[in-house]
Amino acid sequence: MQDLKDIALNDFGAYDGTYKVPKDGSVGWYSFALIPDYAPMQLSPMRVLVADFTPASFHVTSELNGTRFHAGDNLEVDTLAHLHSGGPYADAGARVTVMLVASGFSPSNPDLQGFSFDTFAYGGGNSQQLFQTEEKLNDQGELKTDFKLAANNGLFGRLAVESAVRDDRGKYIAGVTGADYFGRDRYVGLKEDAWLLQQGKNATVHYAVVDDQGKIQAGTAVNIVVKRMVTKAARVKSAGDVYLVHYTTSWTQVAQSSAN
Repeated sequence: MQDLKDIALNDFGAYDGTYKVPKDGSVGWYSFALIPDYAPMQLSPMRVLVADFTPASFHVTSELNGTRFHAGDNLEVDTLAHLHSGGPYADAGARVTVMLVASGFSPSNPDLQGFSFDTFAYGGGNSQQLFQTEEKLNDQGELKTDFKLAANNGLFGRLAVESAVRDDRGKYIAGVTGADYFGRDRYVGLKEDAWLLQQGKNATVHYAVVDDQGKIQAGTAVNIVVKRMVTKAARVKSAGDVYLVHYTTSWTQVAQSSAN
């Protein structure tokens, strides 16, 4: 903490000064306060964040055994830690984490323009942790990790692999890489002719089946079910004499079709 008293502004109504953060100072937010002599009040014109920017003596890289993975594949992660000056950063603690981030499947095939492939509504969220382990690097600053991708890990997304190595201060230095993940070998896309459907008029739904590279797969059996959400309102008497509107919703099947 530092106090400056009797500060005088220059002809432009300004003041400049310096504050040297001690070498053993705390990391965090530092606030500057002004107390004018014309009123019993405290002004807070600014605050700055002081952080520890001591660079690490080594860097970390993470490498995979491929760029595309499917359910059931074996994922191999090579963690490498090397000193900036050369040579391995050996025998340090390391943590390997694999995340799956769901994303939309959008084939580049121009024949599929307008088709929607829903690959998000699965697995209870758009991001899930698939694997994590903590081990030690060998004397060459390397660590090899492998595990099998389960079939229930999701439909489609991006694998985010982080290799983090602990330094002498107990902090982690990380390297990140990624790859595409395909949880299925077939994907179904739908397209409607109109965004508004009217009662009593026929509606058409187009479908397409593709593989993980977006190529159309003819002869694949598909079961299509069309449902309509029905909302009903009922006036329910409350504990007093007031009637409240209570809404209930349900899905009613209106069409079904099986095709190849």
